[in-house]
Amino acid sequence: NRANQLARYLISEGIGPEDIVAIALDRSIEMVVSLLAVLKSGAAYLPLDPEYPVERLTFILDDSNAKRLITTREIYDRLLGEADSAQAVSSRPGREAFHPVLSVTALLLDDDVLQAELATSSPAPISDNERVQPLTPDNLAYVIYTSGTTGKPKGAGVQHRNVISLVLSCCALYDFKSIDVWTLFHSYAFDFSVWEIWGPFLTGARTVLVPQEIRKSFYDFRTLLAEQGVTVLSQTPSSFYQLTSVERELGANGRPLSLRYVVFGGEALDPKQLLLWPSSEKGPDPQFRNMYGITETTIHVTHIDITREIAATLSGSVIGGPIPNWQAYILDPSLNPVPIGSIGELYIAGSGLARGYLGR
Repeated sequence: NRANQLARYLISEGIGPEDIVAIALDRSIEMVVSLLAVLKSGAAYLPLDPEYPVERLTFILDDSNAKRLITTREIYDRLLGEADSAQAVSSRPGREAFHPVLSVTALLLDDDVLQAELATSSPAPISDNERVQPLTPDNLAYVIYTSGTTGKPKGAGVQHRNVISLVLSCCALYDFKSIDVWTLFHSYAFDFSVWEIWGPFLTGARTVLVPQEIRKSFYDFRTLLAEQGVTVLSQTPSSFYQLTSVERELGANGRPLSLRYVVFGGEALDPKQLLLWPSSEKGPDPQFRNMYGITETTIHVTHIDITREIAATLSGSVIGGPIPNWQAYILDPSLNPVPIGSIGELYIAGSGLARGYLGR
């Protein structure tokens, strides 16, 4: 209901398909409401982690030509850095603010005037008749910027059909259920979060937002997993290794976990580390799935199920084969397939291939 109300406000401001709305919020219900609201309006969301350097965030806001920035007064002031936010020119007193440092109009969610206005808006679902223009599967759903390690960060634009295809293709591989419980562990500005957010929402499951302070303590995180009955856990390998250390230390004294799947991504996985996960007499091992991909290919491209037996035979990271509706090719510099066992470049095709880099 709250997402629909916020979406109507964005539509009233002329926001619609192919527009970009940046979101800079801490881990909260408001963050999830805002993500849904932007998509419901037809626009694409641009996640900004408030913990990132201000220089990176201001570059991204300027480069993306975002039409709005959804945030709070505290974060807005933080983003302005040394600039005096009191000098900001309010286009609408209280509700929105503009400062040339950020080059975008900010929508302040904690403003009393805006909250009162949203409360009077209809919570009914949004229809195409209300949107600025109809929303299609080919419209942008989100833009996530690359790390910029080889130059300036680039915004990868991903369409609705890409995300839908990812989740539905993986549902054909995994036994995801509406009674599952997922976690949102990673920063929503990291592409792994797309899987953690829309995986449960598109399958009717529940997602647990892991508080920032709990993300820093794997003892507390392990407690949260047990208390919330988490069944689908997405982790970078390095994070899982730390969780494994806690699990081994607790041993039989730990409250039973409900994990059905542990999905790896974001880094190369050392299969031997999986052998360190303690076996439990209280239930079977979770299914360990290693997935590989990048932002430009809608997070995941390949997958492989790694059992203890398989892990014991592997000497290094393996990424498996393409998920349904994706294709993977190993090609030479002339784009010809290389023989088995030869070195080449990995090329990806199929329904997960993103639209391209924003403005490039």
